[in-house]
Amino acid sequence: PYKRVISNDILLVEGKSDRHGLPIGNCLVTLKNTDYLFGCGRNGKREGWGNVTGAGMEERGMKLVQGYYKDGVLQGYGHTVLTNGLEFDCFFVDGFVHGPVVSRLLLTTEQLNRDIFEAEDI
Repeated sequence: PYKRVISNDILLVEGKSDRHGLPIGNCLVTLKNTDYLFGCGRNGKREGWGNVTGAGMEERGMKLVQGYYKDGVLQGYGHTVLTNGLEFDCFFVDGFVHGPVVSRLLLTTEQLNRDIFEAEDI
């Protein structure tokens, strides 16, 4: 997510920023849609290890996406946590999950049963 950060989308940069308001180096960027980007910025793109979280991501079913960014795109090992409790480790190629995925479900039996009963009531 967020291959390129646009200054108009940025609410706050905690760390250094360039004259256009784009993040430089390690920082935390709060976007106007309340998503948070943590990592290293260079020329408006993310570089190195970083993550994305926030309300905008949760609307799309994801609590957290983290991994290694190269030229603004996820590449290599990554980790994702979905809003339904599923968590998985994966390998990103050009920003997309590629190959095998190792997953874990982080819900208790009580939470699973509650969700099943609520779904049956609909």
